[in-house]
Amino acid sequence: MTDAPDIDGESVDEAERLAASSEVHANAWQRTLDDMWALEEEFQDEGWETLVTAAGHTAAVTPSHGKGYWGLTHIVPDSDAEAIGDAVESADFPRYDVYRTLVDGRVFSVTALLDPEAETAVLVSNQFELRRARPLVEHAHEAGHVNTVVRFLDGTVVAQARHDDPGKFFPRYETFGDDEA
Repeated sequence: MTDAPDIDGESVDEAERLAASSEVHANAWQRTLDDMWALEEEFQDEGWETLVTAAGHTAAVTPSHGKGYWGLTHIVPDSDAEAIGDAVESADFPRYDVYRTLVDGRVFSVTALLDPEAETAVLVSNQFELRRARPLVEHAHEAGHVNTVVRFLDGTVVAQARHDDPGKFFPRYETFGDDEA
């Protein structure tokens, strides 16, 4: 018989470990949402128009899935997706930033798509498992960029933006995977 895992000096069973991990992720997600709203307020204080959304699901998708898009793909509520699609159609988003943290193997981030000329910012909070992003990170290394894709649940893409610095999205991007050689 094996001993239960040890967390902070106390033995716990698998269910307790999962519950503790779930609470950690819930807290990290709440901090991510708080960061998004704080960023929204900062941009609005500077006179920018803002669109904010929390992705219901984010996936690291490579071109091999055959749907015609690839990158960090965010499924967002229909009303948010439509507004973001309209904004992307009427503005150019030459700048972007990513505010991220890594918690227990998950990346929690806010992607900011920025159009300084139109003073418009699109903020997308999201989270994804870093280990599941390996194929996308490898592809981004080959392509030299990564995309942000905003879509409806049915797969319809409403916005896509290219980013020439994938390292902003992935912790340890330059050495990602080196530890598994």
